[in-house]
Amino acid sequence: MRALAMRKVALLVQTWLVLDFFGDARRDGRESSALSSAIFGQSFLAFALAAIVFEKGLPLERFAAINLSLSTLLLGVAALADPDREARRLADCQLFGTAPLGRVTLGLARAAHGLTRTALLALGMAIPPAVLCTFLGQGSLAVLPAYLLLAVLLAGLVSGALQIAVRAVARRFGSLQAALSAGTVRAILLGAGLAGFVLGLPALRTGRAALPLPASLVDLWPPFCAARWLADPQALDAALALAVCALLLLVLDAIVGDLVREERGGARRARSPFAWLDAKLAGEGPLRGVSTWTASMLFRSAAFRGRVLPLAGLPAAMLLLTFASEDRAGRELLLGVALQLPAMGMPFLVAFLPRAEQDGADLVFRTCPHGSRALAREGALLALATRVVLPLQLIAAPCLVVLDGSPTRALGLVGFSSGLAVFATAHALRALDAVAFTAIDDDPRGLELGALVPPTLLLAGLGAAYGSFADHAAAPLVAALVLAMAIRRLVISRRRSARTDA
Repeated sequence: MRALAMRKVALLVQTWLVLDFFGDARRDGRESSALSSAIFGQSFLAFALAAIVFEKGLPLERFAAINLSLSTLLLGVAALADPDREARRLADCQLFGTAPLGRVTLGLARAAHGLTRTALLALGMAIPPAVLCTFLGQGSLAVLPAYLLLAVLLAGLVSGALQIAVRAVARRFGSLQAALSAGTVRAILLGAGLAGFVLGLPALRTGRAALPLPASLVDLWPPFCAARWLADPQALDAALALAVCALLLLVLDAIVGDLVREERGGARRARSPFAWLDAKLAGEGPLRGVSTWTASMLFRSAAFRGRVLPLAGLPAAMLLLTFASEDRAGRELLLGVALQLPAMGMPFLVAFLPRAEQDGADLVFRTCPHGSRALAREGALLALATRVVLPLQLIAAPCLVVLDGSPTRALGLVGFSSGLAVFATAHALRALDAVAFTAIDDDPRGLELGALVPPTLLLAGLGAAYGSFADHAAAPLVAALVLAMAIRRLVISRRRSARTDA
């Protein structure tokens, strides 16, 4: 019986790993493995960053700390990067409901699969810095396997903690709120990782005193504990801290479990504050329907949120790094560029816009007598402008006022970047051929790197130019003019949507 149970565990782990590595290839007929490409891509990124910060004579603890922190954060983001996780979970529930599997067998299979998948991802990122760590560890070969084991342990701790948190939200609020929370945490991790990497570079040479954090918080960060134990195996308190973290996660995992709250319909929802904008810009008719559909799916599509929401973390990190600089002239220039990052990310956002959540989502639009590409693009423009551009700028405005201290300059920067974001969104939507969230094709379209370079450079240049003279008396007038032109572009969407395809 024990041998039969172990064979079942092995079969489940093998099946899950095949789906992880080759699920997209089998479904879409691709020849490459998505997870294999991710492992090699992350390994190359880890090698490049480790080579940049490597310097002969650096203390092993500092070099290992920054590399372990980077790989741990990126793997934490990867743990939340599966938009199809809910569909996989439901499929597994249907399989396990009819399969002769015990709780112990299923628990062992899940644990083995999670450990194997996390270990593969962690090893891909850990091998390059582990090799460089051997040169800083006086050539000791024991540093190499020790670093790899610590990287896998940290990846398991962070991934497990994030998954437990997501399961807890799903159990309390439902799967949709859990997916939204996962995308939000990904945005925070990306922003924190970028800001932490930049702020942590001076600490490589001067030590922890260069970090803008209290020493007590630094000691609580698991990668720092692992790096200290790697450099000094006698530091048993660091190893004990890692063991306590692992034990605490096991207890939390047992408490949270894998249950998800049952969804209940029929709840009345308050009127959206954006409904007034929809009525004014789209009016009544087909454009209102397409824009409302697109706006609703921006929040309801777990796959879209999982891919796009993390892009908001990069502008936040750039703003914090900008105000951390003491160079006033350089700060204004970087601030203008940082506020253009949402506009620069619009092509990536639009590329994932067509994908449908399920087959047949375009049934209503196929039967609509007013269907056209112009209608789809104008509806998507209104939805993105009111649900993405406007909220981001409303969040950025008070933050700039508080950090910069000049309301006139802050509002001018926000108004200028808002106007450019509208025009950048309209330009990116030229590649949209169907109503958003209705196309069955999973392949992202419109991500040709050669075509992205000129608009990106143009937006960065315009942002830097405006930021450099944001204190000039004419700057608010320029911002008001650009914002007025953007509002006019949104107002005429109703007329442009009436055009028919040639």
